[in-house]
Amino acid sequence: MNLLKTTFYDEFACIGAECPLTCCGGWMIAMEEKTLKDYRMMGGEIGRFARKGVTYNSDLQSYIVRLRDTDGMCPMLNEDQLCEIVLNKGNKKLCRTCAIFPRETVRSYDTDEKYIFLGCPKAAHLLFEVSGKITFMFERDPDLDMEDIPIYNHVMKINLTVRGEITDFIQKSELPLWFREFYGAYTIEKMSSQIAEQDFEAVGEKLEHFFKPSFYQAMYQGIKNTKVNREQQFQSLCGTVNAYEKIILGSMFSDKSGTSDKILQLLHLNRTCTFDEWNHAREEWTAQENEQQWENMLVYNWMRSAFTPQKNRKLLKNYLACVLCNLVAAHLLILYSMKHEADAEIRNVIVAFVVRRFLHGNEEIMKIMQLGMDEGVLSPAFLICLCNLWG
Repeated sequence: MNLLKTTFYDEFACIGAECPLTCCGGWMIAMEEKTLKDYRMMGGEIGRFARKGVTYNSDLQSYIVRLRDTDGMCPMLNEDQLCEIVLNKGNKKLCRTCAIFPRETVRSYDTDEKYIFLGCPKAAHLLFEVSGKITFMFERDPDLDMEDIPIYNHVMKINLTVRGEITDFIQKSELPLWFREFYGAYTIEKMSSQIAEQDFEAVGEKLEHFFKPSFYQAMYQGIKNTKVNREQQFQSLCGTVNAYEKIILGSMFSDKSGTSDKILQLLHLNRTCTFDEWNHAREEWTAQENEQQWENMLVYNWMRSAFTPQKNRKLLKNYLACVLCNLVAAHLLILYSMKHEADAEIRNVIVAFVVRRFLHGNEEIMKIMQLGMDEGVLSPAFLICLCNLWG
């Protein structure tokens, strides 16, 4: 297979006990049957864990670790935030999920795309360390036999084409980021019927039309002077976080860095802060933030998640989920900056926390997103107001 990966993919290394948002709790950890059987044969603490701490999930058709009731963490995680399996048996005895996470491979026709999931703070750190625009390296496999590749169907062909055009547009830094975020959703929505019908020729014509500089420049000129209602923006962002609060609270866990406590405090502040407090913090925060880094975050998440094969997730929902990651993470960081200095470490933690909630196959979040789309709250037009934090 051909290979696509980011420039920082090979730089990743797990920081283990030093991680401020461990991946060893707060969500489902899948385990393959072979590893489970191996653990059961080991006896001792690992054997007891395999017999009592892992259950079969018929919906997922996979074995799932039963997290501790006391703190929501894996039973094999000790008080120093280290894995007892690694300490006693070595890295090679980890289940596949724990061995490869947060590394991911997305198959796109004839290419294996390699990503480091931004639900990991170290991955977020590497992304925000990128100087300038994020780039991807492509390596062609000279021995690739196309007879081994599935038929290049219209669904994949359309998805790849749309993803490529949207990605290129997001990186047009001569336009403000809020407009690029809006316009990506606008174009996908306008092509939704042609995409659903798998009409590649019609999608191609739409893309050529929407991404003519004369067309999108005219649209930008028509709306660039639209005055942002900051108070409405504030209320909408607070309402968006409130809408997902139940899901966030349902997946909380207690880690040694106190990350969950920080998130709980931000959720409380989201309900109690005033517009004037938020807007003052927004002005100071945006003056210090590099918009280019948030462009990179959107591009990276969109490349990874554009055609995530989750039930009922289409291109538009996947794109909106990526935009919401940017918005919610930025909003929570603005809230955090009201009380504390929002340094790089807390930025990485909050970004990772938000990405885990929005881009890790959570169907409950997709249902709330659909409700927002039905009510017009997540319409492309509404993003004009919602996204313009820097203006």
